[in-house]
Amino acid sequence: MSTPGTGVRPGRLAVLMHRPADLVPRVRWLFFLCSVGSLALTTAAVLVGAGTLSLVMIIGAVTALFASWLQRHLTQRAWLAFDVTDVLAVLLFAVACPRPVLAFGLAFPAIWYRAVYGRTREVAGYVVAVCLALTAALRLWPLVPGHDAPIAALAVLGNVPTLLLTAVVVRHLVLSLFEREKDQQRDAVLAALSSRLIGVTEGRQVLDAAWHTAQGICETVPGLCAAVLHDEGDVLRVTGTAGDFLSQPTTLPRDLLPPTGAGTGPHPVVPPAELVRSGGFADEWLLLTAPDDSASHLLLGAAGGVPTAGTVAARSMLNQVALALRSSTAHQALRAQALTDGLTGLANRAAFCASLAAALDSPGTESWVLFLDLDDFKVVNDTLGHLAGDRLLAHLGSALTGTLRQTDLCARLGGDEFAVLLPGTSEAEARALGRRLVELISTPVPLPEGIARIGASIGAARVRPGATETEVVHEADLAMYAAKATGKNRVQFFSSSLLAAEPVPTRPVRPLAPAAGGRPGGV
Repeated sequence: MSTPGTGVRPGRLAVLMHRPADLVPRVRWLFFLCSVGSLALTTAAVLVGAGTLSLVMIIGAVTALFASWLQRHLTQRAWLAFDVTDVLAVLLFAVACPRPVLAFGLAFPAIWYRAVYGRTREVAGYVVAVCLALTAALRLWPLVPGHDAPIAALAVLGNVPTLLLTAVVVRHLVLSLFEREKDQQRDAVLAALSSRLIGVTEGRQVLDAAWHTAQGICETVPGLCAAVLHDEGDVLRVTGTAGDFLSQPTTLPRDLLPPTGAGTGPHPVVPPAELVRSGGFADEWLLLTAPDDSASHLLLGAAGGVPTAGTVAARSMLNQVALALRSSTAHQALRAQALTDGLTGLANRAAFCASLAAALDSPGTESWVLFLDLDDFKVVNDTLGHLAGDRLLAHLGSALTGTLRQTDLCARLGGDEFAVLLPGTSEAEARALGRRLVELISTPVPLPEGIARIGASIGAARVRPGATETEVVHEADLAMYAAKATGKNRVQFFSSSLLAAEPVPTRPVRPLAPAAGGRPGGV
């Protein structure tokens, strides 16, 4: 059921009595209650002794004003149609009053309440229209039956300047209120960025958070436009825009950049024609260079110039993003170091375990493990020295990486033992790749200490669904020992017969580092 004349449900009317928590909504709520209270008090004062026609006119004007103000409060917007309604209602009320000057009891709260909505030029138009309505009421007032007393025109015209002055003061206070609210929103946007970047280690996530923040900053600075630029050497590529662009530019001339060594800015920029068309204004723009990344820039613009608040917020955002990217780079470097063998540059045991666990969790893909043990590596250490052995291992790291596919993973498990994970590989492909590795490793390597000659015994085992890392690697290990037992420098594939073969060389079992979230393994 709706309240007659307003179309507002009783539940929504109950909301009107709830005091909002945010600053601007709370002030608008107070102004609304003040205006409605003034409307009630003024109406009660003018109804006494009013004629029939005047009574109808007063009730109609008051109803229209209340409906207009209520709609404005519920929608939080100032519609032109309701502004016109307000002006006509004030005119009708002034004409119907026993004295036109009594209409100021509605005019003042109407202007105060209208001042907390919309843009300044709209408020100014509203105030001028209300003043003109009060002035016009002086001519129409005698036409109403019963209005035969002299008109105190001076009382009405003398209050108009006061009404205008009051409107200016109220609007100034309201603009200060709006600015404070925008400051709070910008602070909230930047605080949210700080919270969002906590624990983020991926550079892409950092950039996504930065772009979300740039959009928030543009929303809190009216008219602000922002464009992210990347220096491609000959042009500046626009990788994204935020704010009220008419159209998104794709490239901008590189001469917008400041001279080398000019710092991060902001640097004033005279917009080229394509930027003027995209932004819709020809005012000066500001260019900020991202800290630690001289190829990335943020371009800010607004009609009438970029507000200081927008520049400060953008710089704060860039500084936070730069710090987060530094942390991300350091984290990635530490992560790579933790998963890389320092001598060969190959993956280490922990990285191999994690990849093998992932392959075991993908039963629909055929994968193989090659276990490599270098033949006669001890001879190199004994005859040429341990430094030569280290150089040989480093050479093998580069050679193995160049031979394998990008999808393959080669890891040094320790000493002269290596393992290769071949995801998405058939048995024939694994056999061919194993032979290539044997040929590669058996090729003599010239070192400063002399010629190093070694070979490789390789055992191959399939990554079986339901198996563990321990089982797969142990099967490849057995196959490798079978290759050594049959003459070395060859590839041997695991078969169940190897489990029963006697004698099979054995060695102490050493635990593999458990994969992240996976099962413990062992060699």
